[in-house]
Amino acid sequence: MSLSNFDELIINRQTRRFLAAYLKSPTHTLLLTGPLGVGLGTAAATLARAVAGSNVIIIRPTLHAKQKTANINIADIKEVKKLAGNRRRAPFVVVIDDADKMTGGTPEALLKLLEEPAANAHFIITTHNMYNLPATISSRSQIIHLLPVPEADQMLNNTKPPAKQTQILFMASGLPAEISRLLADEEYFRARARQFADIKQFINHSVYQRIAYLSKIKSRDEAQQFISNLAKITVKTGQTDSLSLLSDVAERLNKNGNLKAQLAYLANFY
Repeated sequence: MSLSNFDELIINRQTRRFLAAYLKSPTHTLLLTGPLGVGLGTAAATLARAVAGSNVIIIRPTLHAKQKTANINIADIKEVKKLAGNRRRAPFVVVIDDADKMTGGTPEALLKLLEEPAANAHFIITTHNMYNLPATISSRSQIIHLLPVPEADQMLNNTKPPAKQTQILFMASGLPAEISRLLADEEYFRARARQFADIKQFINHSVYQRIAYLSKIKSRDEAQQFISNLAKITVKTGQTDSLSLLSDVAERLNKNGNLKAQLAYLANFY
């Protein structure tokens, strides 16, 4: 197997050791998890190519028919089943990226596929939120957590003004994929900068204003991103007493706690 691309990955040193051990003896199912922006998709695709070369298929959430939200549906898994079920002498890897976006009976179809391993077929599953994956899938997987990278600031190479570099490093918090996007996409950078500016105002708002602000958040992922950003500013401003509250709300959201109720709780008690 070729490790050249793996060697070029910008990943945490501890994480690299776990991934290198996996490559020495790939398990049937690997589950990669970690915070948004850590680069799960890139890591999964790189590992897959290191194991199987070009014999890789990648399934990501897409818009199906008239659906308005990208997801992975049962038809995607049925197609994978046809490919993975063939007898193979060479390794074959299926990457299922953002697997928590599976809908309907898709998790059950994937579980059945994992329970009937085909020769030389491997699965690499990614999710930023393990709580949204059935335990029956995670329990059948080798799990590796991708950690932030302390030395990710080396990616900047002094290509931006010092003030902007500092801002990018603060917003990205050692997440390589997030740093890359902030560097490459000026519109995204400005949107993220506005988010942090809004959060600074949120901290000084009244409870009523906070509730009105949080009412604009419509998804669990968006709420988790807000809490992560709020935690960064909380640490920077020294208000660390609030971190346990943020951690509790984030955990309840991960465990499918009611979105509106948890945000209202945050607005009242932050």
